[in-house]
Formats: sequence, structure tokens, C-alpha cells
Amino acid sequence: MKKVLTLMLTALTVLGLTESCDDAGCTLYNSTNCQITFYNGSGNVTALEEYLTVSAAGTKNVILNKGQGISTFFIQLSYTNEVDTLLFEHWTTTTTVHTETDNEGNETTTEVEEETDHVVDTLFIRKKSFPHFESPDCGTAYFHDIKEADCENDIRYLDKGLLDIAYLNHPQVYYNSSDNIRLYINQ
Repeated sequence: MKKVLTLMLTALTVLGLTESCDDAGCTLYNSTNCQITFYNGSGNVTALEEYLTVSAAGTKNVILNKGQGISTFFIQLSYTNEVDTLLFEHWTTTTTVHTETDNEGNETTTEVEEETDHVVDTLFIRKKSFPHFESPDCGTAYFHDIKEADCENDIRYLDKGLLDIAYLNHPQVYYNSSDNIRLYINQ
């Protein structure tokens, strides 16, 4: 009887804990993400042919590592800085195949992989962040109002810059954000 009572109390406790989480009304994902999408000069979403690594300036935070063929990615904006600075390092890789024939007629094939210069463009996101409180049972989320998005090409390689124009499409970043910043690329 004691075991049955203990099992019932345990089950009620677990049920009460799960029920209290449901009643709190917390969202499942208590974070906000800014969506960045690449567009070509014709205004169509485009996938990048180049490799792309995106990192936050002044940190070791890598947001995207060697992405290729991507058209959209998401970032979490800081809630302490008024400006988030993102570094877009991009390059291409080509593979050259060399076939050599020795004196006996045997062929040897070697592949040589070469990378172009690593060009680093910069995206500046100026914003205002504010806490969003739902309930004491839920953590505080931060929403953002983006005021401006600007990009600059790498001064070492102005003719090889990836970013042409940063267009602010949807300035509010909250739980269900979509297509916040459109980056038009050079072609």
C-alpha cells in the first residue's frame, strides 16, 4: 500500500510539474533570430556560389562556418550593443586536375585545390533592444527594432566585394521574424 501511495504521489508531482509548465504560457523557443537573405541584382533570392564564414567582430563567435550554396541564415542579435558588426569572409575554391604520362605510358592524375583571396566585407546592424517579459516562469527574451543596416566592402579588394546593398525589409525582430535584412550581392 505504501508503494502504491508513493507511486501515486510521484505521478501527481510529475503531472503537476508538466501541467504548471503548460499553464505558464511560455513559448517553446525563448530566443529571437534575425533572418538575413541574399538577393541578386534582379531582386530574386540567390544561393551563394562562394564559401562564406560569418563572425561577430571583436569576438571568436563564428555564426556560419564555410557555408556554400546558402541563400538564408539566422543570427541572434546582441541585447547589450547598439550596433552589431558582422564580418563576412568569402572566397572561392577551384580544383585543377593535372594528368601526366611517364615514359612507360602510365598516367598519374593529381588534383590541386586553390583558393582565391579571402575577402572580408562588413555588415553593421544598428538597433534598439528591449526586454520582453511574459511571466515569472519564463525567461526574459529580447526583441529588437533595427534602425539601419549598412555594408562596406573590404578596402583591400574593393572590386571583389560580395555585398552591394543592405536593405532593411522588416525591422522588428521577435519570435516570428522573417526576411529582416536583404543583402544584395555584387555579380
